[in-house]
Amino acid sequence: YRVVGIIDEDTAQQGRTIHGIPILGSLEQIPRSVEKLERNSERPQRLILGEDYLEGEQVSRVVDMAGELGIPVSRLPQPAPRP
Repeated sequence: YRVVGIIDEDTAQQGRTIHGIPILGSLEQIPRSVEKLERNSERPQRLILGEDYLEGEQVSRVVDMAGELGIPVSRLPQPAPRP
């Protein structure tokens, strides 16, 4: 995959970049962020959840939004516990 954007709930991070990848907005802004990416011919092929900090309700909202946008959702594997 080629990462085209990052979603972050920390409003202080929004508008910045990480290794050249823009932080687009919050979870609630996913539809708007996808629309913006589409205008630049960078429609996401998949939303990938990378952190455990999302609660069940938040994950459900993301999955619902992604479904409405026709984008599948995946989750990064959990790192192995350290000994």
